Amino acid sequence: MGKSLFVVLCVACVACAEPFIVSCIGDSITEGYGTDDPRSWPNVLQVLLGTDVATVNNFGVSGTTMMKNGDYPYWSTSAYYKALLSNPDIVIIQLGTNDAKTYQWNAAEYTNDYTEMVKEFAALPSAPVVYANIPPPLYEDGVYSMNATVINYVLPDLIHDLAGDLAIELIDVFDHMGTVQLTHSSWFQDGCHPNQDGYQVLAETVYSEIRPW
Repeated sequence: MGKSLFVVLCVACVACAEPFIVSCIGDSITEGYGTDDPRSWPNVLQVLLGTDVATVNNFGVSGTTMMKNGDYPYWSTSAYYKALLSNPDIVIIQLGTNDAKTYQWNAAEYTNDYTEMVKEFAALPSAPVVYANIPPPLYEDGVYSMNATVINYVLPDLIHDLAGDLAIELIDVFDHMGTVQLTHSSWFQDGCHPNQDGYQVLAETVYSEIRPW
């Protein structure tokens, strides 16, 4: 549904010579932790799509959670409000890694707050297509106090079900970056954050789902 709508919108925007606006919502993995900003996955996505097709906004904020009761809620950041005002045609949400810290994970709160955020973006005047990214696997249990069981076993199914319930698009970054088998450790710098190769793969995964051709 989302890709076909993106194609229709792309044709319209080509006619008016204006690029699509893609707004990327997330934590340090979206912001581009541990690499130069040009290598963050939204910036790589910008290169892959081309400036004539899309303007990709990186609204990632390191350390943030989806849960409003988390230790650093994305909801409280200026990036969140900038994203709401960005007039997006596409919104890509990738939050959950920090929610999975051992001292704060709460599946019910995560589900409720995820649902609310999707509805807020979907209700914007620009009527964006909303995509849910399943975050990459955690390759080292306990790193940054994160629970590998939640990230590798709970979040993939939970986000899959949320995408279905909310009728939004799903991008399985988790599957492309190693799954529960953790098959691509060379794409990660510290067990949690991708390195430059990993950010490239993440961007290519998103690109393959949203590209208008």
